[in-house]
Amino acid sequence: MIERISGESTTGQDVLHDITGWVAELFASNPILIIYYSCDDMTPIPSRNKNSDNKNMPVNKFRSKLFTHIFDTYMDSHQISGVVNMPIQLDNYENGVGYSLFFHFIARDIHSDIVEMLKDDIKEVSGK
Repeated sequence: MIERISGESTTGQDVLHDITGWVAELFASNPILIIYYSCDDMTPIPSRNKNSDNKNMPVNKFRSKLFTHIFDTYMDSHQISGVVNMPIQLDNYENGVGYSLFFHFIARDIHSDIVEMLKDDIKEVSGK
């Protein structure tokens, strides 16, 4: 779990880069690792730009898009291939109100069949 423990300012690019580097190192040292994570849907994003096109986007969707962008940029800049970020959006409805959850898997291409099975299991469980 990565959690903000203090402060109200925007997380800087250097911190986001450090987190991405830590994940990459962990992944590189474990050849059978599959990483699974969900995007926080409850905690507001401090200092979020009130004038941006994304100001009304749910925080978990914003976090999902941000991580995907950072991941893709890191992979391109380090010329890493064979590892992919696979997002899952689960749309839930409660009392007629739509709500989405965002999950991601990071895995090597060789584990894509396993990830697809895990994704199917998550979708099946979320529908119950």
